[in-house]
Amino acid sequence: LRQWMPFRDTFLDEMLRHDGLRHAVINEDSGLPPCHGCGVGCELRCVDCAYSHLYCASCLIGVHRCQPLHRIQRWNGKFFEASSLQAINFVVQLGHDGEPCACPRWMEQPLTVVDISGIHKVSYNLCGCATTEGAQPFVQLLRMEWWPATITRPRTVITFSTLRLFHALTLQGKVNGYDFYKGLVRITDGAGLQDLKSRYKEFMRSVRCFRHLRMAKRAGRGQDPLGILGTKPGELVVVCPACPDPETNLPDNWEDDPERFVWKYALILAVDANFKLKLKKRNKIKDVQLADGWAYFVADREYKAHLAVHTDEAELKTCTSTHNAMTAANMPTHKRFAVNGVGAAICSRHTLYRAHGVGDLQKGERYVNMDYVVLSSLGPSASKLRTFYFSYDISCQWSKNFYKRLKSRFPSRAWLADADRHLTFLVPKFHLQAHGEPCQIAFSHNYTEGVGRTCGEGIEAGWADTNGAALSTREMSASFRHEALDDFFGAINWRKTVTMGTFLLKGLKNTLPAFEKQRLIFEELEKTIPSNLAHVWEEAVLAWDADKSRPNPYKEPECSMFSTPLCRYGLT
Repeated sequence: LRQWMPFRDTFLDEMLRHDGLRHAVINEDSGLPPCHGCGVGCELRCVDCAYSHLYCASCLIGVHRCQPLHRIQRWNGKFFEASSLQAINFVVQLGHDGEPCACPRWMEQPLTVVDISGIHKVSYNLCGCATTEGAQPFVQLLRMEWWPATITRPRTVITFSTLRLFHALTLQGKVNGYDFYKGLVRITDGAGLQDLKSRYKEFMRSVRCFRHLRMAKRAGRGQDPLGILGTKPGELVVVCPACPDPETNLPDNWEDDPERFVWKYALILAVDANFKLKLKKRNKIKDVQLADGWAYFVADREYKAHLAVHTDEAELKTCTSTHNAMTAANMPTHKRFAVNGVGAAICSRHTLYRAHGVGDLQKGERYVNMDYVVLSSLGPSASKLRTFYFSYDISCQWSKNFYKRLKSRFPSRAWLADADRHLTFLVPKFHLQAHGEPCQIAFSHNYTEGVGRTCGEGIEAGWADTNGAALSTREMSASFRHEALDDFFGAINWRKTVTMGTFLLKGLKNTLPAFEKQRLIFEELEKTIPSNLAHVWEEAVLAWDADKSRPNPYKEPECSMFSTPLCRYGLT
């Protein structure tokens, strides 16, 4: 900045130079500068073309045959005033990729084109050739990369580049559609002197259709002969490539691996609720579902049917936790909102959202909702796995009667209760500190074999990423909100997928030297402990790891002044 400050006047002069004729020489006879194309007097320039040369109307139309949305200005003898290509009789021909048409159909009413350069009025001709392919007006517009806001008699279109820009900004910065559209209005008419009819509704409708089809395109639906309607439940999801899936990434005969390697084939899920992602109540709204159950949200109809049948009892608090989740289970519904939040189950190790792993919460964090979401997120292939870990900030309460609820409400998931399945319930490390000592001992990741250094808190980072969209998504219709949040979840999954190689390599490089360092520290510590005492401790830990009904070795024994000296070591 200090280097720049002495040149501020130079920068300002150069900015003003662009507002004037610059180096153009005025012809004394015509009083106009010469055309850059033919040399005659001219008064038009394009502010979007490089160098912004001056042209006459015919030359300007010629150089803009493939740039119909550039912004034009006219010299009025004192300054450049706003004009347009339409004002100099420029007409866009559709149907032939920019080439002339033998049978053009003149359209009297111009198109309103919403572009990143502003909002334009464009005169156009449809192709009137007697061909079946691409004959419909909306198809001709799509081939121009203009998205029609309606199918019949389209009068408003959104350019593909505008839709792509908004899509990128809303996924990254959570920019809402209203502010984005208003920004385009300011670019078009910053002083508010033009009579611009609002195209906000047309813009948002096009955005919804665009992001829906973009998810379908990325899922390969365009290459499937069955097309969009052949989409299977959960098929639009960006799947975690590292979580165990017997159908995709596990070796043959993985079930025969020794018992000490079962952790490699364990599914670790993090469960939580988010009460920022609400939905306002809407009366007399005609909602249309485009992708119900195709991505991260559970299918709406089946979910509501389940909630209607299985009423929930009040969740009793028997834990000493001071965390808000304990009281959120029975939180009353706010009269302004139809949905008070969402519950989700993600993979805890890699923090990717799972297919059918998100569901709306109508009234607090009830088990009837959370059970459905968690069990739906397992998917059909999970039935072949044997080991599951569930990390939830209220696992100490949620795990009670879990098997009872499983058998009575979810017979299709009853295989989780089979004798050869191992389910472990944990509390995330940060949240665990708010629990009492019994929970800190029984539900600790640190005391659980097979989870490594998993903390269980990764789902909170996902909420931090999506909460920026809460104010805009709560104003949408129910289906639009699901589709928008599905899109956000998919973007989060994609970013983590493309960086997973770097993430895992970094973890490996940090882990190997850290393991060696801790091993040496442990060996030095072990030398200070009598071998018979260390043997007793080790046996107690191994016994508890194999059977949680055994005495918990991590529980500090209650010793009194009359106890033996070995009591504090867990010995009698």
